This record gives sequence, structure tokens and C-alpha cells, in this order.
Amino acid sequence: MTTKEVLDFYNISFYVSTQVGKTPYFLGGDEMEELFLFFRTVDDIDEEVLPLIDHYLNGNPFPVDNDLTVTTRERVEVTLAGVTFISMHTGNMDMMVPLQHFKTIVLAWRNFLSNY
Repeated sequence: MTTKEVLDFYNISFYVSTQVGKTPYFLGGDEMEELFLFFRTVDDIDEEVLPLIDHYLNGNPFPVDNDLTVTTRERVEVTLAGVTFISMHTGNMDMMVPLQHFKTIVLAWRNFLSNY
């Protein structure tokens, strides 16, 4: 799938608010939205997210800290199967995104942040 197709599939868009300075926003993606509003700098993505995704895409198994949790609403775990969003309240899996789709989204967000 192309980047546009992946973003459309998850109903994701990016925009910049100019009400108080220039603030980038990640919209859509259901459970992903809150995660990406936390990781809103290129450095955050390069240091925290991409190395973890690449670790698994390169076929490396555990051990590694696979937790991307940034809120009290959702636990976010990265595995060989994909990125899983688990409700802290129910323990149920709310969403799973295949690793390649997630990396496509991460790189699109990173590119947007680099150019806004």
C-alpha cells in the first residue's frame, strides 16, 4: 500500500494550527491519535519510536523494552505481529496495526513534522 492508502485506511490526516504559533496535529487513527500527539518531534520519533519498530521489522525477537505507553488510557505494545493498543480499563485489545503500516504512518508523521 502507498503512504496515502495507509493514511486513508486509518482515516489519518495532519494539519498545523496557527491560532497560537504553529502547532502540528495528528488527527484520526482511532487509538493512535493520542500516541502521535505525544510523539510530536522528529527527535522523539527518531529516538523512541523508529528504533523499536525497526528492531522488530529486522526480525529481532525479544528481549527489548517494547512499551510505547504514553497515557493512562491505553497500553501500547510493539511485537513481531504489530502494534497493539490495549485498554487500561478493561484489558481488552482495542486495536492492532501491522508493523509495516505503523512504520508507514510514523514516517509520514515524521516527514510532516520535518516540513511544517
